[in-house]
Amino acid sequence: MLLTSEPPAFDGVEVRQVATLEEFTEARSLAIAAFANPHQRVPTDEEIAVEWERGLDPTFAAWLDGRMASVGRAIFTSAGTYLIGGTTAAWARGRGAYRAVVRARWDAAVERGTPALAVGAGPMSRPILERLGFEQVLQFRRLELLVTA
Repeated sequence: MLLTSEPPAFDGVEVRQVATLEEFTEARSLAIAAFANPHQRVPTDEEIAVEWERGLDPTFAAWLDGRMASVGRAIFTSAGTYLIGGTTAAWARGRGAYRAVVRARWDAAVERGTPALAVGAGPMSRPILERLGFEQVLQFRRLELLVTA
């Protein structure tokens, strides 16, 4: 999906790029718990610290009632920003936190002079992204090979 026009801003949600290793660790924990993929290895604290030190893909987070509620990462390119890892804690859904994290990444893309966001949207985020103005520009079909003995 692609967005090339400014999404709405959201009041009442604190949102910004995570600024400390502690915030980054909390954001990674929130994302790991939300995606709950039993086939994905959970990184150790040391691996998360190394990831933070490298600082390759900034992470943005939204807080509601003083608690981290939603997170999302950004990959900046010369053409725009690719959104990855966007998720919201179950207790915070429907309160604007995810939309605020999308908007924060839009603002970061605008600051870089590349006002465009792209994302591979799953079934939970697709309706929200469509309401924010994202449009489907292509579709991937994932094929899985089943091997039996």
